[in-house]
Amino acid sequence: SGQQPVLEPMNTSTRPRHFGAGFTMVELLIVLVVAAVLVAIAIPSFFNLLARNRVDGVFSELQTDIQLARTESVSRNLPVRVTFGPGCYVIHTHPAGAGATSCTQTGAPTIGASAAQIKTTRLQEGTSVAVAPQNSLTFLQIDPVRGTATWDGGALVAGSVNVITSAGALQ
Repeated sequence: SGQQPVLEPMNTSTRPRHFGAGFTMVELLIVLVVAAVLVAIAIPSFFNLLARNRVDGVFSELQTDIQLARTESVSRNLPVRVTFGPGCYVIHTHPAGAGATSCTQTGAPTIGASAAQIKTTRLQEGTSVAVAPQNSLTFLQIDPVRGTATWDGGALVAGSVNVITSAGALQ
């Protein structure tokens, strides 16, 4: 007869409850503790990897720059030096009578009289990487005729440059 049935109010107390659809607080805490332990184990390895990659990058650039110094020395027919300073090094010509050259991690390098700057490389400030020649050596000089290198302009001396960080060193 055209009338719609009246809906009866739902009795919520007789409705079944389902609790199996989620996680309990204890399960969530266990997962968080396991994740925290895994992160604590992985972080030191990750930082060592980053430090090692920084050392590898500086080492590769130094190798390339020493080759650049050799090429420049031969092509200019002048002695070229790679002069090391705290947090930096400078590639420059060093004709007879040229003054001393130095650099620091900040500011412009001091280029000796009659010398010409070819390239300056500064290590990123705040990084744990350092370039350190052994035995207090300050520069590597390339002979333009032979293309050989000597430390501090002396006779052929065995020497090395360490690229170091707290995670390790390369020579």
